[in-house]
Amino acid sequence: MTLDLKALKREARSRGTSPARLMELAALDPQLSRQVAKSQRTPIPVLEHLAHSHDMQTRRAVATNLSTSPALLCQLGTDNQWTVLKAVALNSHTPSGVLLSLLSHHQKSVRQSVYERQTYPDEIIPTLVQQITPELARALALRRALQPTITFALLHVADEQTLYWLVKKHLGGVGDRQLLDAIARAGANSALMLSALSWWSDRPTVLQCLSDLHFQVVRKGLLYNLNTPPAVTDRVVEDFLTLPDAYFGEGQAGQRNELAYLLRLSLRSALSDNQQIRIQNLTQQYQSVESRPSMQGVTHDHPLP
Repeated sequence: MTLDLKALKREARSRGTSPARLMELAALDPQLSRQVAKSQRTPIPVLEHLAHSHDMQTRRAVATNLSTSPALLCQLGTDNQWTVLKAVALNSHTPSGVLLSLLSHHQKSVRQSVYERQTYPDEIIPTLVQQITPELARALALRRALQPTITFALLHVADEQTLYWLVKKHLGGVGDRQLLDAIARAGANSALMLSALSWWSDRPTVLQCLSDLHFQVVRKGLLYNLNTPPAVTDRVVEDFLTLPDAYFGEGQAGQRNELAYLLRLSLRSALSDNQQIRIQNLTQQYQSVESRPSMQGVTHDHPLP
């Protein structure tokens, strides 16, 4: 007899279908068992039965179902199929203990699925932070939202491109005080994170704090960042005009980006006439240089005098 799967799926989705009938439907065909397993109207006893199904996609549907109980998610958290485990990792009702177990799973995609959750229980955050890699940081930075604790952890392990997305997309919900504390703890060991903030942050308080750090790449970022407050710009510009070689080094290679910086500085309306004249003089000196500034290859560990 040929099954009318379309009609039977409608019955499986129906609010009035009894638990006994749902069990019958699930036994007729794997497509029906998956339909029953993913429906949030399906009673817990039926989901518990389907969690033992030989069909992997049915078990995965149970793991995805937001009506699945934490106890049942614990059971599915020991499944031998990594696709089921990924669904368990993403379910918002999965207990912390199961998530911690999945973070130590041998399959990389299972571990990464824990990071792909919308939220993280407080109990697992220390372990999450310890296991973040630059590759994972890059994937997480492209997400719509991150919890502040994870954002801070990413700031310390991310590469330049990832830091750009973190500063641009994920610092909006983070308070100035938290950022200032992170800057105070960072020091020279996190110069790439500090420079990312100096180049791309739009927080006046944060930029003011960064101007107190005498690291080349940080102060260069402040010069280039059009969000830098005028008072901070004036202070850093004066330092730059007094000791330009301290920012860019000596010789043609060390000065290859100066023209671009100087041209950007010349756009600052808040600069004094004297500073504008001095900038014009330096611009003429480096007018043959056409390369655009880049943070790549910049030495981070030599503070200004």
